[in-house]
Amino acid sequence: ELTEVQEQLAAKEALVDRYLTDHEGNKIDRETVARRIDKLSEQIRQLRHRSDELTFLTDIDDQEPDTGYLAEIRDRIHEIISTGTPQERKTMCEVLVAELRIDGDIATPVINVPLGRDDIPANLQPEVHDTAAEAVRVLPPKVGRRGLEPRSPG
Repeated sequence: ELTEVQEQLAAKEALVDRYLTDHEGNKIDRETVARRIDKLSEQIRQLRHRSDELTFLTDIDDQEPDTGYLAEIRDRIHEIISTGTPQERKTMCEVLVAELRIDGDIATPVINVPLGRDDIPANLQPEVHDTAAEAVRVLPPKVGRRGLEPRSPG
């Protein structure tokens, strides 16, 4: 994909050069060139961004992964879910869920997994248990089966 993106990027940049050359040779008027170059510039910006992402991911893939920290994260997540406060649970979700994709009736969370031990967020460290109490509003218990109305004779 990286090669394909780089080829598209080179083609778009060559196209911009052609438009500028035609404009300099008075073959195309200025407004036409300006509109087309604005559109091409946005496409080039997106392609460069994608190229940078793919280059970064390629560099990461070349490194030997240290997955020992994943067990620590897993254990900490389990601890937060089973015994953590609502504030800790909310903070954990904010740290780990990068995006929530909704397609019809299906919601798919995109999880942000730290790339190494140094990238583990502070609030997922085993020794950290401090989240502001006012960060989350805890729901009161639900009304019992009897409801709010007093029982009526009957």
